[in-house]
Amino acid sequence: MRVAFLSYTPAAGGVSTFQSLHIQWLHEQGVQVALIDEDPVHTLAPLPNDVAAGLEIQRLPLWRDRRRAASDLRQWLSTWQPDLLHLSNPALVLMYAGELQQARRAGCKNVLTQHSEILVPTWRRALMAAGSSVASLALHEITYVSAYTRRWWERRFPWLHLTNARVTPNGFPPALGAQRAHTPGNPVRVGFVGRLSREKGITRFLEVARAADPEHFRFIVFGDGEARDLVQASPAVTWRGQELDRDRIFAELDLLLVTSPVENCPFAVLEARAFGIPTVAAAVGGLPELISPGVDGELSLTTRTSDLLQALDRAVEAYASLARGCLKSRERWTFELAARRLWGPYIPLPQAVSEVGA
Repeated sequence: MRVAFLSYTPAAGGVSTFQSLHIQWLHEQGVQVALIDEDPVHTLAPLPNDVAAGLEIQRLPLWRDRRRAASDLRQWLSTWQPDLLHLSNPALVLMYAGELQQARRAGCKNVLTQHSEILVPTWRRALMAAGSSVASLALHEITYVSAYTRRWWERRFPWLHLTNARVTPNGFPPALGAQRAHTPGNPVRVGFVGRLSREKGITRFLEVARAADPEHFRFIVFGDGEARDLVQASPAVTWRGQELDRDRIFAELDLLLVTSPVENCPFAVLEARAFGIPTVAAAVGGLPELISPGVDGELSLTTRTSDLLQALDRAVEAYASLARGCLKSRERWTFELAARRLWGPYIPLPQAVSEVGA
């Protein structure tokens, strides 16, 4: 079987992590995999050398030169003939609708995984989303990473109910994790892990760090992005830069603090759980589907600084119980389970896994 990822990942983030994990998993199942992207560096970076070497890679100017990319894509599709074409960006569904139809006529199944909604709306993004939703009617299926994400899109574009859809949450990467519940240091080390952008709430994280008691908390930032200068200038946090090694990241943290105004199914929460590290976040987006307050993390009612600080205090008070809860809940969030949910309908697998959230 042949699977191609039609992708646009200009920055490191959830989509590139998603693709890296699934490409490696498919490779281990004996599937031939191709990656089509302008600059696949963020997807390729975490892959083992043997997996990256076995990839069919097409570097096409998908965003910079749509006409040229469309021509090259049509030719490549007719030559490589994938059995399944996977997309992680809905805009590409609209931009390359003709090429997707060509692939479909040749027997290829076209599947979109919808990772998020429009976090910072503009007229251009709104029009692109509307057009992409219409084009998505021609897909074989849309998989959403959370029930919240599915509701967001289907509420705004009701015709999407006509397309086959499932909820297939992410899972924490294999080979991650701890054998024992985590024990916090003193002061408690609170981490931000992700892109340094408004969409990820980095400014709110800095506000929480400034307002917290430095004798009880220490704040550490992992990631890079447009708000780098703001992070570097803040005396309330320590910036570690972009780090791919999750073992190194979570060896420095006791709590993960998610300050995004909305989230869907962030890998950072799942990765922290694998290490027995609880997450504190606001009850927004898909986070209530991931975090059980008082069991494996704490949720605040809002993203206000005062509410997040109170949730941090609750997490510290119940830390031992929350850390144990993280380890107990891991089996429901493994990447193996996530991969089987996504690819099971398309790839013969030795063991069937029931769908959740469909």
